[in-house]
Amino acid sequence: MTMNHHQIEKRSMYNKMLVFFANPLHSSIWANFQRLVKEINSFVTNCATLDSYIKEHPSETKTVTEIKNNAFDEMIKTLISMAQTACVWAIDTKNQTLISLFNISTNEFISLPESSAFSKVKMIRDALAQNIVSMATVDLSSTDLKNLNDAIDNYEQLQGTKKATSALKIAGNQGLYNHMVDIDNNLEIIDKLFVNRYSSTHADLVNEYAVNRNVEKLPTHHSSIQIHATDAVTGANITGAIMSINGKTCTTDSQGKAEIIKIYSGNQNVNVSHPLYAAQTIHIVVVRGKAIAIEVKMVKI
Repeated sequence: MTMNHHQIEKRSMYNKMLVFFANPLHSSIWANFQRLVKEINSFVTNCATLDSYIKEHPSETKTVTEIKNNAFDEMIKTLISMAQTACVWAIDTKNQTLISLFNISTNEFISLPESSAFSKVKMIRDALAQNIVSMATVDLSSTDLKNLNDAIDNYEQLQGTKKATSALKIAGNQGLYNHMVDIDNNLEIIDKLFVNRYSSTHADLVNEYAVNRNVEKLPTHHSSIQIHATDAVTGANITGAIMSINGKTCTTDSQGKAEIIKIYSGNQNVNVSHPLYAAQTIHIVVVRGKAIAIEVKMVKI
């Protein structure tokens, strides 16, 4: 789970408010205002719950994702080793089509969306299977083909974890949003009680409260990408869509928004996926220090 820019900014504001409320010189002023004390205590409790949630949640998806990624890497490694050997056989037999098909490298798969990479793996596997008997001249056998098929099967079985991981990220993102809603509700009530009660008697204290209550923007000297994911038909915001770019990922919140900061300048591919929608790859040009906002209209599958 990755917090977006605005959530990070709000969490910083929460922390400033915690310090403000904990000051004994401040709290002595409202000590007898029981309704305000009750709401402040609820705010403090909810902030502690949010911090615990943020610390605990990443472990729910890390293992599942790592296992699947490791299986993908092993499959590609096994395929390339076999295909490059088979390429020699294709050169010997002057089969130009298979020379082109078998002459592959890891980079060709890294640059592809995962579904496209897997389709290419199966296409090369099928070509190997059709010619495996003739490849004895380069010391390839049915045993090598079985090892490749085992790696493919292992990865394919783990494909179900993609939806499981996405579901966990959706749930995690929604949980984060729900915790922040609770905290914001606390602050809205505190605003009404605190400001109206003490504006005339403790103006300096109310001003200090307002300064801490302000959500300060993070520095914008880094490049950033923000997406707004919506249903192409209904226009509804899509929660749980996963944006990835150069190994960094972020999940859209209840408003359909996700943001990744500190992006390298130049041509980049932004991948957006969701279990219920067709994946998209968006080509962008990142300019140093600039923020890019992208509207992503997703089509159900």
